[in-house]
Amino acid sequence: SIVKSLMSDISHPERHLAKLAKQGLIIKVIHNDYSESVVHYKFSHDRIQQAAYSLIPNSEKEVLHLCIGRMLKKRLSGTTSTSSIFKTVDQLNRGAACIVDRDEQVELAILNATAAEEAYNACAFIPSTKYTHKSLDILGGEDISWNEHYDLALKLYNLLAELNYCKGNFDEAMQITKRIFKRAKTFDDQFTAQTCNLKSLTIKGDLDDALTTSLDLLAALGEPLPKKPSIGVILAGLIKTKKLLWTRTDEYLTSLPEMTEKRIIKAMEVLEILGLVTYLAGSDYFPILNFKKIWLTLKYGQNVNSAMGFGSYGLLL
Repeated sequence: SIVKSLMSDISHPERHLAKLAKQGLIIKVIHNDYSESVVHYKFSHDRIQQAAYSLIPNSEKEVLHLCIGRMLKKRLSGTTSTSSIFKTVDQLNRGAACIVDRDEQVELAILNATAAEEAYNACAFIPSTKYTHKSLDILGGEDISWNEHYDLALKLYNLLAELNYCKGNFDEAMQITKRIFKRAKTFDDQFTAQTCNLKSLTIKGDLDDALTTSLDLLAALGEPLPKKPSIGVILAGLIKTKKLLWTRTDEYLTSLPEMTEKRIIKAMEVLEILGLVTYLAGSDYFPILNFKKIWLTLKYGQNVNSAMGFGSYGLLL
């Protein structure tokens, strides 16, 4: 049959597409992709697709999916659409058990990590979690992942923690961050997990722990806040901020360069989370941290979190 013929020569499907289209089993679809026309084929009905798939022996399905995935992978490029990445990874995953070459297994783990990131960016948290777990499974477990593929493992576990946070699984997110803290080699490698842990503490309502964690992080980044937010400290910060802004025009502030110092960018991120912590807790740190945002912005340039500092300063006035 045509289906069996296609299975026997899967590397050259174009030889069979014309026959299948002529019989009405598939339909040619042409659409414009940027500057060129792209031809695709689809089954003319879901039932035909189901019938065709049922003709494939179960023992051969994994191999077939792997062959299709390998063909699709060859077509991936830097301009490949997100949907193409998902289709490629899904096919390869269904045939992953047939992959014996370790390099190809690692390559598939990397592709799953890419698909997980793409899904996360699209707020598709459940598919992203699936791809993340698949990538870790392919690598061969936690110990092997960290010992042999440290950078990839760090990315995957950070993503897994963030996914659990986004899905409201705050305790699970914090458990994952603890595992990252044990494995991460440097403070920089720990930082993403630290911010996820801090956000989880905040949303859970553990504001005292969140405040302590924030202050510790800022100290580690070399941008500590005063230990006691007294009225005197707040007034001193207000006077300093007013002096710094006294001669600065709106045009000057909007023309500040973009912040590039990585240490300060991290500090601004912690200050942003700390803003929510102190606001919810009614803490006297709230004005102090916003003064700090303004000082860092004037010294190092604009950052995505600078606007909240200036806005909160206006609120304080």
